[in-house]
Amino acid sequence: MSPKRGLPQSELRHHAGEIYRAGFYYGFTSHAGNQVPLDGEILTMPVHITAPVTFDRIVANIQTAGASSVIRLGIYKVQPQGSTFADLILDAGTADSSTTGDKEITISQGLVPGVYVFIAVPQGGTVPALRANLFAQGPLVQTSIFQTSPGLSGSSSAIRPWSFGTFTGALPSTLSTPGSAAKNIVWVAVRAA
Repeated sequence: MSPKRGLPQSELRHHAGEIYRAGFYYGFTSHAGNQVPLDGEILTMPVHITAPVTFDRIVANIQTAGASSVIRLGIYKVQPQGSTFADLILDAGTADSSTTGDKEITISQGLVPGVYVFIAVPQGGTVPALRANLFAQGPLVQTSIFQTSPGLSGSSSAIRPWSFGTFTGALPSTLSTPGSAAKNIVWVAVRAA
């Protein structure tokens, strides 16, 4: 697999020692539907970063607009041996989700190899429908990576997309035990600097 330019064809590289190419977006290419979360519900997309990289954009795609709403994007680092599920790395802020299409935020965030969750949180107004992958399990992370994380059990649920409570304003500094594992994987892509 190789990264593609442009958001609709983006894909995540997750092979050992992979180099991330500047100007290319990384996320999954599969798209079979959308997800309509609760207002303020954190939805996750698990990813495995295999080489040091700096990202300069983070983006989600709005399938159905939500009147007077925004989408908050961010990144958490999963803590497989920690007391919490994941720690906040980046709260990228919000983008307008009252219209459809790609909603991009400029960032400057370096990541080291590890397991992360990219997140999207609709806030305020009418909740928008977000682009999502309808797979029951995530295609991006090997099952064994998550098996020792708090609140996760067994390989059948280890890489499912998780949701966490409902939040207003800034993202919480940590995510504790996940809530629902029944959500679709929300599509969040990043661009290598």
